Amino acid sequence: MDVLNRILELMKEKSIKQRDLTKYLEISEQSFTEWKGGRNNSYIKYINKIADFLNVSTDYLLGKDEIKKRPTSEDAEQIAVYLSNPVIKELYDNFLKLPPEEQAQFLKELQDKVDLRLLREQRKQSE
Repeated sequence: MDVLNRILELMKEKSIKQRDLTKYLEISEQSFTEWKGGRNNSYIKYINKIADFLNVSTDYLLGKDEIKKRPTSEDAEQIAVYLSNPVIKELYDNFLKLPPEEQAQFLKELQDKVDLRLLREQRKQSE
């Protein structure tokens, strides 16, 4: 998969609109359209900013790595803190026993619940 297709796939996956990325990059939507049409590949000079915006590594965008983002040492420390909680550790261990498609479904359902909870909190605050 080429760089532009990875960018487009991630945008779709994360529900990011073209105008959101172009605004972040401070470029015209026309430039982005030219990228998609293959008339221009100037997106390469924005690869670091695009990776930051999409929360992935540049190596992933460039096709050098299939892991979207490698955890940092800070991430590892935070994971260790979470897993020191026996309830979270048990949930995590049980999650890992699920087949990959059930893991994906579980994560989607969990994200939906979190999103709904956050939406309710925003509504409460705006009242």
